[in-house]
Amino acid sequence: EVDVVGISMGGLAARAAAMRWPVGDGAADGEKARPVKRLRIARLFTLATPHRGAALADVVAMDSLARDMKSGSAFLRSLDDGLAGGGYELVCYARTRDDIVGARNTAPPGCEPIWVEGPLLFSHHFIQQDRRIMLDIARRLRGEAPIAVRGSVPPRD
Repeated sequence: EVDVVGISMGGLAARAAAMRWPVGDGAADGEKARPVKRLRIARLFTLATPHRGAALADVVAMDSLARDMKSGSAFLRSLDDGLAGGGYELVCYARTRDDIVGARNTAPPGCEPIWVEGPLLFSHHFIQQDRRIMLDIARRLRGEAPIAVRGSVPPRD
């Protein structure tokens, strides 16, 4: 098992990689569908990941990846359905003033993100440089007490 840090859409990719997806229908090679090797995650730390959809994708979704990040998409629902049996700890981080995802969208249903105040501009784009978040992740990775506790609903996006 590995610990994974996923930034923005990378958090969704990590959740998808941790799921068991059927491969093939057996038509081509005469075999039945088989599970794919999956990423075995111990802990997944996500930063500004659109677990509940991306605010920008709800307005402009120009390609299939953006459409998959719309609130309520089939892709996001499939990730949520697979979360209970995922077998890994999920820790979500957000910054306010995230005009791409929206701080309130950065944790799956039933979970709230650990959030911090973000800058007026580029809050989403530079979340991986936020020392408060990096310190909390580092402490968790080292087995030390985290500086942040489970979150609450961010006061604004």
